[in-house]
Amino acid sequence: MKYSTQSLILVSGALSLLLGTVTHVAADANEEGQVALVCYQWDAFPSERMRVSIRKPAAITETVPAQVEWGLTGKHVGACGEGTAPALRGTIVADEVVGTAHMGIYNIAVRGDGDTESCRTVNWNCSAPAPVRAPDTWLCESRNEFDVYQGASTLTKITDPAGDPLCGVFETATSSPAGAVASGTEL
Repeated sequence: MKYSTQSLILVSGALSLLLGTVTHVAADANEEGQVALVCYQWDAFPSERMRVSIRKPAAITETVPAQVEWGLTGKHVGACGEGTAPALRGTIVADEVVGTAHMGIYNIAVRGDGDTESCRTVNWNCSAPAPVRAPDTWLCESRNEFDVYQGASTLTKITDPAGDPLCGVFETATSSPAGAVASGTEL
């Protein structure tokens, strides 16, 4: 049986998806083309996780050493209650001279019962005392779009994401569970 190159690429891609493999992945990868897959626990809501994929850096200044930024995407597990995982977007900016990093992230959550909203977007502004994209700890402030300020909090890197079942949650619906109380729900 003869296969085209295109067919083999499709089969290879499908197998990678089935096996859950991602090429060029490292927990704290800083090299161009590497992806950092990280899971953080939020101390303000301990049953919530931020599972993110942090991508290739890009310079945003011409100085040496340059300030750089990384894009991140992922999911905010538990934001709208148990079993929910709204999409998450953000940017990390680091300065090697100053030796710090800043992160701005938000989840994309609009949830309800069809008539009344129960969950909205949460925004974070975070910093770390090292110019890296995946530090062990981020110091943050946050609020949801119900205008509830959650105050100062910490995102702490989970050292074994595979051993933490919340890091792997995948949402199968878009509504909030009844009676959910989480960071994105009105308190």
